[in-house]
Amino acid sequence: MVLKKKSNYIDPVHGDIPYTDHEDILIAHPIYQRLKKIKQLGTVYLVYPSSTHTRYSHSLGVMHVSGQLFNSIFNDVIASDNYSKVQKDLDELYKCVRISGLLHDLGHGPYGHQFESIFKGLKVSDLKNDLMKPLDWVYQKKKEDYSNQSLKHEHYSYALISVILNETNLNSHYSARDICCLLDSNFEPSRKFSELLERVSEHIGGGSKDSLLGVLKAILSSDIDADRIDYLQRDSLSCGIKISAIDFNHILNSIQINSDKNGEFFIELKKNAISSIDQVLISRKMMFDRVYLHWEHCYYGDLLINCIKKLNITSRVEKLTSSWREYVFANDDQVDESIRIYIKSIKNVKEISDDNLKALLYFYRIKPKKHFQSLYFSSEHKEKKGELLEKYSQSLFEILPIPLKKFTSLARDLNSDKDSILRINLLNDGDFVVYNKASDIFKSNLWIQIKERATVVDSLSEIKIKKLDEIEKIHSSLFLDVTAKKKDVG
Repeated sequence: MVLKKKSNYIDPVHGDIPYTDHEDILIAHPIYQRLKKIKQLGTVYLVYPSSTHTRYSHSLGVMHVSGQLFNSIFNDVIASDNYSKVQKDLDELYKCVRISGLLHDLGHGPYGHQFESIFKGLKVSDLKNDLMKPLDWVYQKKKEDYSNQSLKHEHYSYALISVILNETNLNSHYSARDICCLLDSNFEPSRKFSELLERVSEHIGGGSKDSLLGVLKAILSSDIDADRIDYLQRDSLSCGIKISAIDFNHILNSIQINSDKNGEFFIELKKNAISSIDQVLISRKMMFDRVYLHWEHCYYGDLLINCIKKLNITSRVEKLTSSWREYVFANDDQVDESIRIYIKSIKNVKEISDDNLKALLYFYRIKPKKHFQSLYFSSEHKEKKGELLEKYSQSLFEILPIPLKKFTSLARDLNSDKDSILRINLLNDGDFVVYNKASDIFKSNLWIQIKERATVVDSLSEIKIKKLDEIEKIHSSLFLDVTAKKKDVG
């Protein structure tokens, strides 16, 4: 599609990122601008100092990549003689996909996923007022299950998408419901959007409108979605991690929309591009091993979660679930300032509690290593340094969590052979197989190990290192990993 751009951003990952007038209006709004004050990787910057990039730049990148994927998938349609009949409708879908990419992380709180700890035990049904608006868009048969979902940043994203479109008066051009139905399968598209999908489906091959919607959703959530393509490159660049290069241009030149004999649209992948998709997964594994699950990052993350729970921000949970204005006020700087004020209020270090201990460890950035003895303490706490460090040593295994968590949407990777929308014609005989069955990586020891590890992590996500004996019985390789961490602690 030809983008009627207003201007462009200069980006270290993608080069020029063009944007339209409508996108500029959304980007300039305070709700979107707040993403400049929310780090993409939370406490990773305490391990990799240069990883201070934000959700703001990531979301711009996802918008850009979404548009690139859309153009590649529908390239044959755009180049066909039939294009003039569908140009206007296809252009509308293109705009919606880009805006979905731009706004997909709008609901992230301070320090990303770590902030969600204050919502533990809360459900979507606990939201109130404008924050409950997205419930109106959910398929009737899914409403109960959706209401009982644990409260996450995505639920705030959907509500804030509705707010920002209303605030910018762009709701006459884009339906928040339809933008969000590209991000979450629980949402039913509006009648107008369904009719749009129907018209496009008829002109590009006669497949079903539901499967066409599935193709559009895959641009934002799949094996090669825009979110993943951007964050892997952006995060590795910012951290200084040299992951194997992702050949995104090869992927773009190797995908197109197609339909099967049942009238279902899917994304066709050329078989010579299988290795390029494999490389995305390998790169993702490397980033989880070296960055996202780095033990120091998880250690600091655990301390930060404890701090957040102790701050006055926790007392505002009622407001945070009732008012979008209260929610968008929270950012990394605000949390850091609240922690500083909280630390300043700690007077009696001799009688320090475990919670206060964790707050001090986070505030002073104390690493769980042997050389912690030389770390600096403020004059207020310096005289009690020895006592604090002694208690720190005794409490270490209570503080340090297993540096392993679920691989975000790893289950999607492992199970996508059931309904993957990405398919390959391996034998050039017209019979397509899903990507996971055609990929060598899913047959290798590498992926078998990941699958086993994910299964273990899924069942042990809340266990602390002090329960090492229990972990040893479940998985020997995990035991070796944790033992190494324990020796590192000293």
